Amino acid sequence: MTIKEFFKNDRCAALAGVELLEAAPGAAKARMEIKDMHLNAGNVAQGGAIFTLADLAFAAAVNACGNWAVSVETGIRYFKAAAAGALLAEARAVHVHRKLATLTEQ
Repeated sequence: MTIKEFFKNDRCAALAGVELLEAAPGAAKARMEIKDMHLNAGNVAQGGAIFTLADLAFAAAVNACGNWAVSVETGIRYFKAAAAGALLAEARAVHVHRKLATLTEQ
């Protein structure tokens, strides 16, 4: 089973409309079309929806390395509101060890 096939079973990502575009050991790209259900009261994408996109991308990047892993600590900075259109997340592993990995995402 490929990592893309594995993440087709991610029900949360499917519900949010997150699509895994690419996944290879240490790198992944995911996309989400901002829809009405993603908008908050200010009519911009809700931060949790954006984080869901980022979470799938970094999970795919690290799990494509061959070890099943979950997040220990994550953080996100929002520089600009997203209102409509597609968002793209690109995750890249900086260090991957047997039990811990460090990733960066844009």
